[in-house]
Order: sequence, then structure tokens, then C-alpha cells
Amino acid sequence: MGRTRHQHRAGPAGSKNGCLLLAPQTAELVANKLVMGMVSEGRPWMSAADRALVDRYLPWTRILTDRRTTHAGKPVDLLAHTIRYREDLVLKRGIGLQGQQVFLGRDTSSERWTSLVEGAAAAGDSIVQEYVHAQHCPLFVVEDGVEQPREIAVAPVLSPFLFGGRPGGLWARFFTTGAVGIISMDGHGALDNAVVAV
Repeated sequence: MGRTRHQHRAGPAGSKNGCLLLAPQTAELVANKLVMGMVSEGRPWMSAADRALVDRYLPWTRILTDRRTTHAGKPVDLLAHTIRYREDLVLKRGIGLQGQQVFLGRDTSSERWTSLVEGAAAAGDSIVQEYVHAQHCPLFVVEDGVEQPREIAVAPVLSPFLFGGRPGGLWARFFTTGAVGIISMDGHGALDNAVVAV
């Protein structure tokens, strides 16, 4: 079996001892943001507990096409709603890397937003999502050439990992300036760190 981008060897010692971490086949499925649109809107197979979990943790998300849907329990024309409420929304391509296919409505001109939204709706390959305001938290960092740590306020994006249904740590991406917005390492220069319990 060939290696994929989701297959990781656990460092030199892990490789020597034959440790190979393989993501399940479903990893590629859930990497597609269109899945978030489907579960946010609801599927017939979802239980009440499924819907409650989605409502608690997933911002309002829809696959962007020219159609009717609901927002805050009321029917809306999705395309018109997305154009009108630009400053409250985010446009994301279903498959994308490094934040290059993500547009924050509040940071995009009205004309550019309308063009992006209409193109995405025609292609049917993107989601529109409610913008969630970042929460800052304190973090102690030690900079190169400095012995004492200093406290900074960061707005991290957290990506948890589960192994066999059990928590196994997480990635935390953030800007040391405390900036918010599109936070990615390769595309926008954010720091990317593994977080483990100690």
C-alpha cells in the first residue's frame, strides 16, 4: 500500500520500532468541508443527540448553491442571504489547504464577495459558514535567545486527535501577535504546535 498524506511515521525512534500511524479511510471524507454543510443542515439518519452535538459545536454551515434553506429557524434564500450578510459569514472551498480557499466576508469587499459567492454557488463546491469570533487565552512562550518566558495572548485554532475513540492530544495553530482571521501555518505564517497533557 502506498503512503498517503494522512500517513505519518512517529519520528526516528518510532520508525525504528515499526510504529506507523494510519488515518482511517473516513479521514478523507471528513476533511471535505461539504460534510460540515450536510450535518449542519441535518440528515434523516441523525438522532436528536446527533443534532444537539452539531448545534453545540458546529457553526451554522450550508453547502452554497442557489436554493432555499433555513437560518435561525427561518426560511431564507441562501444566495441572497450570503451576499447580504457578508460581514457575518465565511466562504470556504470544500477541499482546500493552507487557508488559500477561505474568504472572510468582513475582510472582503462587497463586489469581490458577490463575485466569489456567485461563482461558488454555481460550482457547488463550497460552504458558507457563520463567522465565529475568536477567543483569546494566555500562553507562555520562550523566544530564541531569551531565557525567561513571556506571556502573550493568542487566539488558537484547536484540532483534537482521537485514537481508538480516546483523546490523544491536539494541534494548536496561532499567531504570536494575537491576530485573528485565517490561521494557517504554510499559507499565513501561523505557528503550529502539538499539545499534550502533562
